[in-house]
Amino acid sequence: MLGKYEVLTGALKEAAAAARSAGEAAEVLDAADVLCEGIARALPGSKSADCADDLAEFWRNFVKSWGAAVSDYSEKLVDSADCYEQQEEEVQRSFLRLEWGTDE
Repeated sequence: MLGKYEVLTGALKEAAAAARSAGEAAEVLDAADVLCEGIARALPGSKSADCADDLAEFWRNFVKSWGAAVSDYSEKLVDSADCYEQQEEEVQRSFLRLEWGTDE
């Protein structure tokens, strides 16, 4: 026996909007410069201070990549919700055709 499931498309779209918002916020946030300056100021002349620029660049690239991945994920959530809604509408039309005996 198959189990019953229900897709809450509104919840999928809300999750997509939240993910998109998080990705957009991450892309404009440049904590890398603050990180780099803070390390260099706190540990002048240390190996950590020398590595701060490399760490900042890594951080920038990582956050940019993460933002793009979250944006892609958001789009896929919306696409999934739309697909479920379209399938549900088609099933409803099929039942109406059966009920009224039409072959539209």
